[in-house]
Amino acid sequence: MIEKIPISDTREGNCCPVCNSTRITRHEQRNLQVSVNLSTEKPFCMKNGRMKPLSKREKAFAFDHADLANGGGCWSYECRKCGWESGLFTE
Repeated sequence: MIEKIPISDTREGNCCPVCNSTRITRHEQRNLQVSVNLSTEKPFCMKNGRMKPLSKREKAFAFDHADLANGGGCWSYECRKCGWESGLFTE
């Protein structure tokens, strides 16, 4: 069994500081860089020297692998049991 440590202002912990629940959601915002065609306002990638629109799968992959470690990212926590919300943490 994992030891319950309330989430604190030091960004550490794994449970709600109010009700001690581990039903916690982390809301993340990441640094994501995409190329956008100004004519169509849609993101694209270059394949074989041609512009190719990004598929939903490619967008999801880009988000999942977006940089969260080099600053600019932010996140907050929310308890799904009692509704507690932390402040916004940034790097």
